[in-house]
Amino acid sequence: MNKKVLNYMNIYRIKQKTAAKKQQFLQYDYVLIIYG
Repeated sequence: MNKKVLNYMNIYRIKQKTAAKKQQFLQYDYVLIIYG
């Protein structure tokens, strides 16, 4: 694999992680709204 592809994969992985974190926070906010 060349460096460009590896960089792209790293960026993609980081984006996926942050998206997953945001999703968790959104669900948490939702729970707080319902039960808060």
